[in-house]
Amino acid sequence: MSISSARRRIAPSAPFTCAAIALGVALSFSWPSPVLGQETATQSQTAIERELVGTVVRDDEPVAGVPVTLHRVSSETAGELATAVSDETGAFRLPLEIDADAAFTVFFVTADYLSARYFGDPIHPDQPWNDYTVAVFDTASVLSEPIRVVGRDVVLIPEQTGSWEVNEVVRIANPTSKALVAETGEPTWDFRIPPDASEFEVGEGDILPHEVTRMDDRVLLLTPITPGERDIFIRYRLPARPSTASFPVEDPTDAFNLFVLQPSHLTGVSGLESTRMVEADGQQFLQYSDSAVAADRSIELRWSNQGSTPVDPVLAAVAVTLALLGVGAWAAARNRPTSSA
Repeated sequence: MSISSARRRIAPSAPFTCAAIALGVALSFSWPSPVLGQETATQSQTAIERELVGTVVRDDEPVAGVPVTLHRVSSETAGELATAVSDETGAFRLPLEIDADAAFTVFFVTADYLSARYFGDPIHPDQPWNDYTVAVFDTASVLSEPIRVVGRDVVLIPEQTGSWEVNEVVRIANPTSKALVAETGEPTWDFRIPPDASEFEVGEGDILPHEVTRMDDRVLLLTPITPGERDIFIRYRLPARPSTASFPVEDPTDAFNLFVLQPSHLTGVSGLESTRMVEADGQQFLQYSDSAVAADRSIELRWSNQGSTPVDPVLAAVAVTLALLGVGAWAAARNRPTSSA
């Protein structure tokens, strides 16, 4: 999750994490969570001695022998806490460790099954710890329905040099009840970015950085795609020259949104129908958007060679996060099947 120093202008004091995670942190993962006073801290200290009790299930039936991992995300730290293996009844127990000094704490469990990783729901320390469930699925190399692109959100931050900082969120959906796995050496899915992109970087999200790679103008997924919706978070830079860029759309896309922080040196966009001005945390964005974008369309951008007005990096970081509200909260994208095959 480290960033090169040249890319710290959006978030100079923090590593690059996905906008949904950032939004979730700001909203305590979309659940009301009290500020830890003395009473809350006492409850947290008591919870340290408790266990998270859960079950791994497939088609509502328990699954034995599945490795599970407890993760903690707080205002102070983030990482793995404990591991276990589900028993013959599918059950597992994981010890808790709550940081009473943290402003918020969220736990979730992952299960590794048939070469795919599945996420349980995030929970707060003040929520019930029993009857926690992680659902896993069978796998297939060919699905009964194709992977769907739910949305693609592109945020452009103009730079004084005339170049652009680009943040993308691509949300895909596996509409079946099986996880898609690829044949050996093949990606499970891919999409394209402008060929002139440089300093490519993957953010932490539903799909982890080591599960994504770039080859020329293609972004390749190297991990199984589990049922439900998944977000891919990437960042890169577009040069000042040539003063054009193309975002190819190879798969039908439910919604494509382009947010351009104002003022900017963008002079035109083709391939998107509607335009409006939106505001996020006092920052103005010109939004270009379209729905039901057909396959084999190209979104074309044009800009002048002159740089734009400097942008405060901290305000830009907040504004980018808020501009991506349409991406949704982190918890909503975690392992939620859209339908059954």
